[in-house]
Amino acid sequence: MGSPNIDSPDEAKSRIILNSINVLMTRGRKGMYIYAADKKLRKKLLSLG
Repeated sequence: MGSPNIDSPDEAKSRIILNSINVLMTRGRKGMYIYAADKKLRKKLLSLG
């Protein structure tokens, strides 16, 4: 179902999400706070910082 040019859809999703967070964090005036209600997502976000 995906694009034939994407080798790993999961890796592409991860890169898109991380790039979006990077853009939001670097363009905010006072920074940005992210709260993840999902425990697995929260753990992953904490491991990236």
